[in-house]
This record gives sequence, C-alpha cells and structure tokens, in this order.
Amino acid sequence: MPLTIEQVNAQAAEIDARMQLPSSDPNHLSFSDGRIALFNLADQLDVSIPPGASAVFYSGPFRDVGGGSTSVHSGAIAAEIVDRANTGNPPATRLITLDQTALGQVLSADNSSFLVALQRATQTPAEFTRALQGSANGDGVSDSLFGRGSARFAAAATGPSFGLTGHASDLRVWRQVEVAALLNNPDGGTINGISRQDLVALRTSRDMQAVVDLLNAVSGVSSLRGVSFQAPDGQNVTSVRVKADFFPEMGISGIPDIHGAPGGHTSSTIRMRENATALVGWLDTIDAAPPELREQLLARGGLRSSYHRANQILEIRANQNIDLTGASTVATVFVVSAFAAVLFSTRDAIAVRRQMI
Repeated sequence: MPLTIEQVNAQAAEIDARMQLPSSDPNHLSFSDGRIALFNLADQLDVSIPPGASAVFYSGPFRDVGGGSTSVHSGAIAAEIVDRANTGNPPATRLITLDQTALGQVLSADNSSFLVALQRATQTPAEFTRALQGSANGDGVSDSLFGRGSARFAAAATGPSFGLTGHASDLRVWRQVEVAALLNNPDGGTINGISRQDLVALRTSRDMQAVVDLLNAVSGVSSLRGVSFQAPDGQNVTSVRVKADFFPEMGISGIPDIHGAPGGHTSSTIRMRENATALVGWLDTIDAAPPELREQLLARGGLRSSYHRANQILEIRANQNIDLTGASTVATVFVVSAFAAVLFSTRDAIAVRRQMI
C-alpha cells in the first residue's frame, strides 16, 4: 500500500529530528542512514497512472520565437498542456506527468518536510542536487530520487505516451532512465505514436541511442509544427496552443483542442524558419530510420508537411545568403541552384539538405 504525501512528510520530519540528536543518543541517525531512509520513503510514494490516462514525458528546453520568449523548459509546456487537456475532468485522467503523482508533488514542493530532511542528510547543495536529480554531467541520474521515480512511472505506463524531448540532453533522465523503462515495459503502448515493438526492434538492430534520437526527432518536428506558447516574462508560460492533429499523430486520442489565448502565438512556418538547423537534423534522423518505420512516420500528415515546408524554408534562407552551417557563399549559391534544378521528392529533398549540414 503506497504511503500518502502526509505520511511521508511526517516520517521525514521524524528522520530529520533523529539526525539532529547527539551521536550518543540511541535514537540518533547518521546523515548517511538518514539519506537511505528518505530514499526508502520516496520509493513508497505512488506513481501510478489512472486507467485511460497517457503519460507525458519532457526533457530539455522547448524553443519558440514568440510571446516574448525564445525558450522555456519543456516541463512548463507539459504542465500547461496537461492542465488544459484535463479541464472539466478529474486531474490526470487524460494526461499525467510524474510531477502530478504523489512522488512528484513531494519532490517538487518548496520546503516540504521531506526536502528539508534531505538537505540535512546530504549536507551540501551539490550533494542535495545529486540526490534529487543527479549531477549536471549525468553522474548519479539513474540513482537519484527523480531517476528512480521516473523508472517506476515509465514502468506504470500501459497506454500510449509521448514526450516533449526535441532538445533533450543525453545526460538527463529521459535518455538515462525513462526510454529504457518504457521499452522494457511489456504492457507499454506506443511512444510518440510509434509501437513499442518497432522501437525494441530498432534497439536490437542498432542501439539505444538510435531509439532516443528517433523519438526526439519525432517529438521535435511534431512539437515545432504543432505546439506554440506565450511566456512574456521568459519563464512562466501563460498560454499554450496545440494544433488539432498533434495528439493523434503522437498516438493520443480523446484530447480536446487546446486553442490557447488569442493573439501572440507565432505561426508554425515562422517557428520552423527560426529553428531550421534543428529541423534539418530531426528530419535527417527520421529519414535514416528503417524503411518500413520511416514510411509509417511519413504517412503522418504533419511530418510529411514538415518535409515540404522545410524545403521551402531552407530555399528562402539560401536565397537570403543565410548559411546554417558555416558553409561559404559559393556553397550556398550551389544549394540555391540545386533547389532550382531538382523537382523534390522526399528523398531528393533530404539529399539537398545534407549538403547544407
């Protein structure tokens, strides 16, 4: 039986008090033993996903060009999407992130008894961060509280799930923990609209990095085309707009349209143009997928549209002598000539894009 948030905070307060007792006291708890006790407590918090709900993952920045901000953390976008998707229904009944589970609430609450005790047990800010989420260099991520919780959360995902991970770092929990847990979950559904079986086959034929790269590429292209936000102060997301076909293409059904606040949202064409370098990389990753899987992805109207629109954007940039990769003006002119001479099929377009990388 999972512990409640109240029970965990009460027991954490007791652990904190015992760590402050004199070492001669028989109830004294050392810092190292206190840390172990807190980790064991966290493992008893609920991370289950309600029946019918889809798990949402996020990692890294989410980039846009409007609303007074070019980048916010993807977690802020995920929180707004989840909140809007669940409007009019009990919380987390349609979409849910780890943050909404009992564990996520305890680990994210400012000055909770649990985190106060963890600060004492770890003694330094660096060790506190490492215990909570791992170091910036990736050290300890899988063994951290968020790492352990994320593995449990991904293992609990039985329906379709998706991630906002286009700009995710390989040093964070998505790459280090969550993707592997999703693939190893025999009851897991699709991820970003791709079947678990296809992703396991890709891991077997290539490696885990190929799986992560493909999931990130699909997320990046789909999010860039389908999701926009407003964050006037550069941090707090005030509005998110999601195109109607975003959720179905990511394998999620039953989510109402998310229109966002009127005005202030940039068009997908502008977002693609301003993020063209990342878009090229994502589309090349998709193009390099196994043929059958690649064709499945390109059957999605949004991804197929992104190919054609990316070609137009890159041609405009080339005509403006804006070089995405440090190539010379001569090389840029060569690419313009190639665009003028080639009638683009999808593969032809990829070939020309690669000349610009």
